[in-house]
Amino acid sequence: MERMDAAADMVSDLFAYYFNKTQETPEIWSQNSSGNLKTIDEPRRARLIADYIAGMTDLFAIQEHNRLL
Repeated sequence: MERMDAAADMVSDLFAYYFNKTQETPEIWSQNSSGNLKTIDEPRRARLIADYIAGMTDLFAIQEHNRLL
């Protein structure tokens, strides 16, 4: 359970970070067909960021979490 909680915290941390600092997402995600992540509505931005995080491998998510936070 501790590992699951730690993983959930890491995903939550990454989501909050990317939601507030959209410039940290790769250009393909920050410049999408809906427009710049900074200028689209919050529900759409949240969905795109969640999709970005969901596509990460475990190792990449851990590395990004360590790098960013």
